[in-house]
Amino acid sequence: MKNEQILKFNFDVSTFRLIGRELITDRITALVELVKNCYDANAEKVTIEFMNISKKSPNSKIIIADDGKGMSSADIKNKWMMIGTPDKRDNKNSGPPYNRICVGKKGVGRFAVDKLGSVLVLKTTRKADNTAFVLENNWGLFEKIEDEQSKQMQKTRKRHKGNENEFSVKKLFTDIENKYWEEEKTDQKHGTILEISHLHEIWTNADIARIYRELSKLISPYYKQQYTFNISIKAPDIKGYEEFKIINSFALEQAAAYNVDLIYDEKNNKQEALIFDKSKGLLKKKTIQRLSSGLLEVHLYYFDQDAKKKFRSVYEHDNIDGLRIYRDGILTTPFTENVDNPDEKKDILGIDKRRWSGFFDKISNRDLLGWIELSNDRNPCIIEATNRQGFVDNQAWKDLKGFVIEQISRIEEMLKYQKEKEKAGIIHGVVDSKNSIAMIKRILKDTSSNDKKVKNNFAQIRKELGKIQGVLNKSQSKIIETKKEKERVEELLFSLVSIQTFAGMLSHIVRTLIGKIKERVEFVYNRISEAKYQSLCKEYSMDIFNEVNSLDRSVEFLLRYSKESETLEDIDVAEIINNTVDGIYHDRIVAEKINFELICDSKIVIRYNRKAFEDILDNLISNSFKALSVIKENRNIKITITDKKDALIMHYSNNGHSILEKDKNRIFDVFYTTTAFQGGAGLGLYIVKTRLEAIKGSVAVIDSEFKPQGATFEIIIPYKRSAML
Repeated sequence: MKNEQILKFNFDVSTFRLIGRELITDRITALVELVKNCYDANAEKVTIEFMNISKKSPNSKIIIADDGKGMSSADIKNKWMMIGTPDKRDNKNSGPPYNRICVGKKGVGRFAVDKLGSVLVLKTTRKADNTAFVLENNWGLFEKIEDEQSKQMQKTRKRHKGNENEFSVKKLFTDIENKYWEEEKTDQKHGTILEISHLHEIWTNADIARIYRELSKLISPYYKQQYTFNISIKAPDIKGYEEFKIINSFALEQAAAYNVDLIYDEKNNKQEALIFDKSKGLLKKKTIQRLSSGLLEVHLYYFDQDAKKKFRSVYEHDNIDGLRIYRDGILTTPFTENVDNPDEKKDILGIDKRRWSGFFDKISNRDLLGWIELSNDRNPCIIEATNRQGFVDNQAWKDLKGFVIEQISRIEEMLKYQKEKEKAGIIHGVVDSKNSIAMIKRILKDTSSNDKKVKNNFAQIRKELGKIQGVLNKSQSKIIETKKEKERVEELLFSLVSIQTFAGMLSHIVRTLIGKIKERVEFVYNRISEAKYQSLCKEYSMDIFNEVNSLDRSVEFLLRYSKESETLEDIDVAEIINNTVDGIYHDRIVAEKINFELICDSKIVIRYNRKAFEDILDNLISNSFKALSVIKENRNIKITITDKKDALIMHYSNNGHSILEKDKNRIFDVFYTTTAFQGGAGLGLYIVKTRLEAIKGSVAVIDSEFKPQGATFEIIIPYKRSAML
């Protein structure tokens, strides 16, 4: 007989900690969130006062006061005291006359207080009210009850041999009482004061400077406010902040070496994006279809060394620290702040992480300032994480990251082109100078004069020109030597960085996979004898097999990379391709009915490491098998070799599934894979890229030879030459 009952969710007393100090792990973020609440309350003026913050003390306080619309008694009971209230989600603007787009929508931002201190006294009043309402939240009381109940639980478990159900008298989060009262209003002021005491941490000069910098960027430099929103800070313990100091909004002057503004066409649903014109060495704009993340406004500022010096002279206490994301003009999350430990720096766009795939040509957060402008209407699928230190990792967020990285990559292409052009110009300048001196010396030699003084002058000129030519010869030799040394150092560092990155990421993945494998093995071990679980045991066994294979491939690459010989030899390109295809892949190519074609008009010999070249081929061909698995017939792999003046150009094509535009650069990143379901580990194209970059070569995805499907990779292998200018 069915005995239906009703159960309700309850909240343990520890909830205060879970959605407070443990959810919002950064106190700067916590403070910014509370200031954002002032913005949502239609405040024009906010003051933040830090009292006795140089040491932990019951007297240490942070007082945040605003002149906003304040709260009524009902607001405190039904909004402030209600977790996850939908008020700002349902009412998306702050009301007249400001009508600001509300930036707080989660209904848990008030718990940021607990990240700062244990006790909150909130005092609020509206202009029309005759009284002020005061609320006290003592998180220390919650913590005390939590500790007491934990101790009681342990005792109960010992007494009843682990049966904690015997412990029934337990206070819940919603059982804790908070003091609340009314006070007489002594003036016509309105707004809210948050007095946070018993601070958890001391605040230093650097902390106050950091919160000043972060709040100076709270409002987007591109956002035109109808009503002012001014913030002031006072910290008597800190030099320079003894009195209230107004925070000036950050407005970037044109100090950058290069900047780009990308906008959108809302009417036609089009987005501006960058493209690099290699023939002219220029960045251009193109229009693309709207992304799943919505239409974006992106402003990027790149700083070279000269621009950085200029920036520091103008912004003495500020930093070049990457990109920020704004929604309707307000900072979404302070995720790019500078911290003492680089490992603690947030990099949610992955700008710094990607440098390990090409250290010397990649821009870092320390080279960039930028703003990405979102709005509730245009970008509803970009959702801030509850902890305010990132975004929900959905497809829209992934597409936004991919788009931003793509734009930065185009700037990197331009900078690389300019660097090579500048280097070539210097080299040509030295050569031209040498030629000019030689010509002048010949003219002087052919010029005759009987005048003794003129002859002496000619002799002196020839002598001085000889000295200059000697200096130029030494300079030329030094350039050659420096260039060779730089190449050796870069190759060594690139190898070290690649292996270090790979090893670090591999260790993380190994740890994750071992946990998964252990869980599967335990299940199979315990359930293999039960008939109803045999199907699941088979599935888990195949999972284990695939994960172990993935680990095996990763470890094999690591060992191969560490032991690889640097021996260079003359290799016949066509011969090595044919030997690889016929010797290793012939049976599979025949079995899967793949048409293989090699076009190489003449015999081309390059001086290169044979194993490295075989690795490049091996990974390209392995990827082709995966790509061609979706094609039922007429499967093709085609390799075209062209002999150019300075390099071998190889176009490697297959007519399998196409590579999406957003993946064209990301597929070369370590462990990035679109074929995980086929056993892909995200190593193949990373290996190809690292092999080629180590010799100043390159690999890129170009228009497919088998349009409208398939993929074509352009591989450039420069010929080894003697170090001559």
